This record gives sequence, C-alpha cells and structure tokens, in this order.
Amino acid sequence: MCPFMNAKYPARSLARDTRWGGLRSAVYRHYDLVLCKSSAHAARFTQVGCTRVEVTGETRFDLPLPHAQLQAAQPLRAHWATAAGRAVVCLASTAVAEDEALLAAAQQVNHALTARGVPAPLWLLVPRRPARFDGAHQAALAYPWRVARRSACLATDLSWRGPTPLEQAPPPDVLLGDSLGEMHFYLALCDVVVVGDSFVPRGGHNIIEPLAQQKPVLIGPSVTGIEYPFVEAQAAGVVRQLPDTQALADELVTWLTQPQELAQWRAKVDDFFQQHRHATAKHMAVLRTWLPPA
Repeated sequence: MCPFMNAKYPARSLARDTRWGGLRSAVYRHYDLVLCKSSAHAARFTQVGCTRVEVTGETRFDLPLPHAQLQAAQPLRAHWATAAGRAVVCLASTAVAEDEALLAAAQQVNHALTARGVPAPLWLLVPRRPARFDGAHQAALAYPWRVARRSACLATDLSWRGPTPLEQAPPPDVLLGDSLGEMHFYLALCDVVVVGDSFVPRGGHNIIEPLAQQKPVLIGPSVTGIEYPFVEAQAAGVVRQLPDTQALADELVTWLTQPQELAQWRAKVDDFFQQHRHATAKHMAVLRTWLPPA
C-alpha cells in the first residue's frame, strides 16, 4: 500500500499529461490513497484515474515559527520605528532580473511618498539564492541609498554588531538579506511583503511564511507554482496580485498612506491562516482509517 501525501497536481501538468499521455499520470493511478492540498488538485487526480482522493490541506500551515528569529527582530524593528518612523517593506525571495525591477519600483514609491510628505519606507531585499547576493547589493548601490548587508551589521544570532551601537545607528534605506534560513527574521521586521519569483515567469514563491506572521502579501502575475494556497488567499482578500512592477509601486503607495487599512488587512490574514491550520491532524485522521491495525 502506498499513499501520496500533501499532494498537488498543477493545471499545466495535467494539461501536459492529458495531451501527451504522460508517465506521471500513469504512476499516479497506482497510488492507493492521495491526500491533496485542495479540492482543485483532488479533481485533477480523480480525472487521471485515482480512486481514493482526500482533501487534507497544506501541512506547512502547521509549521511552528522560529521564535528566536522573531525575538531577534524586535529591537531592530523598534529602533527603526522610533528613529525613523518609516514603514518596512520586504522584497522576499527575489530572482534573477527581478531585483533590478523591484528596486526601480521602490524608487518610484520613495518619490511618490516623499511628495506626499510621508517618509519613504525602509526596504528589505532578500534574494532567493546566494549567487544573487552580490548582484543584488550592486543593484541597490546604483541608487542614492544607504545600503547595509545583514552579514556586515548583524551577528550570527541576529543581534546588532554594527560599527556604532544600535541606538546611535541611522537606519539604512535598504537592508540586503544575504543569509539563508532566516526568512522569518526578515518577515518579522516588515509591515508588507512582496513575494518574489512572481514578477518573472518562475511561478511564485512561498506565501505561507508571511501569512503565518499576519503580513499582507503582494505578488506578481506568475503564480503557477503556488496555485494553492494563492487562489484561496486571493479570494479571502489577504493576497493581492499585480500585473507588473508599475502596478506594484502604485499599490504600495496606496497602502503605505492608509495605515488603518493595513491593520484591517492583518486581521483578515489572521482569520485566513486559522481557517487553513490543522492539516496535519486531517492527514492523520485519514491515515488512521486507512492503515491496517497494528
């Protein structure tokens, strides 16, 4: 007996298999049990001949948050709020050619907010791959901004180690997240998250992590890799999809001048996240009825 757990079957994969008679769909038919992320994925597994399909959700909604990273972010976020009174926007998991486009949008946002008498936000630029760290740093230095690298100003435990004490350190305009495994730290620092891999045709990146911290999410047109939970999150109004970086800049200006709307958005994010939790328990409930008795 073989189960297929936390499964997904993207629409483009089904279309390819249907057209060419793919080996993948033939393999799927031999699974005794398929536990799917969503009803849309369940329908596709059923379409290719899977006989027992259950919708049990996404187990990543149940992952515990790394509290050490959340706690490490608190003094830095408090200092930025006190010293600069600026919102913080995280450009998360950006890809090749995306950094430059998003930084250009950031410059537009800065100019538009300054013209309205609103402080420009502080930007967190967190490339997805280490190979992009230096290139993203150079891209940020092309602008008249104070740019800092996480590796230069923060210790391994994420405490401040800059050249001056934190209380005296002027906030950067851009903090480059040149580290791996610390995304929750960057998310804890910010007010709004722009999820990358989506303004280039790469299918989008994880939106569950920012939603877990009640962060409003903006994303680009490419979301084929995150169909679930993107479709559900968009319907719930906790993720907004933009067609390009110009629309992104316009949207950020709107939201960063309406703090009360951001607060309402965060409340909706919390409700959405709670509705999608407990996928692990749903998986186990199905497995208990399927597995033979010990």
